[in-house]
Amino acid sequence: MAKEHQGASLPKELLRRIDYIVQESDLGYTSRADFVKEAVRQKLDEVERKLLELEKLKKELKGR
Repeated sequence: MAKEHQGASLPKELLRRIDYIVQESDLGYTSRADFVKEAVRQKLDEVERKLLELEKLKKELKGR
């Protein structure tokens, strides 16, 4: 099955910062897309963990 891709616009300042990291670091990013995909995955993981914690706290408070 082919991957479906969607585009997203970013401010020039963010693109400049991403380009610097991709071009000047040895962190293993080969393109803007690599960097952005990893950054989005990390942020989604972080937000999803927070949402799970919030749901857990809500259940605990509801049970009191």
